[in-house]
Amino acid sequence: MRVRYQDLGDLVIWPLDQEGARYAFLPVAPSIQKNPDGQPRVSLIEAGEIAFLSVSTEWMVSDARLEAVRSALEALHDEPVQLTFAAVDGVQAALEIGPNTRIEAQSTSGMPPYAAMFSAQLPAEAKAIVQAARGPLERRI
Repeated sequence: MRVRYQDLGDLVIWPLDQEGARYAFLPVAPSIQKNPDGQPRVSLIEAGEIAFLSVSTEWMVSDARLEAVRSALEALHDEPVQLTFAAVDGVQAALEIGPNTRIEAQSTSGMPPYAAMFSAQLPAEAKAIVQAARGPLERRI
């Protein structure tokens, strides 16, 4: 059974061929990159009233999540299914903090997982938002 375009909440999938045994996937939203120790790649440097924020992001889906999707599709097809990161061009990224702070858009790496690095001096309002979110930064930025 061929599956058409489907929104799975955290990612979307669609068939790449008529038989439906090859699918493309694309994460719905980016996430913060993690270093080899599993810590978010976020830093906030404060110097009095000035604050500098650095955040590394990527569009990523865990291997476990992809395997669960692959298994569900294979159950429908009764054959191996190939999942491929969607080929997209010109991916741009912007970091927004609160309603009034947009850090200038950055080009991504141009290849999956389309990593992007943001680094900027924060205005006072954005600094306060980031400080309030310091514990679980990964979920709030």
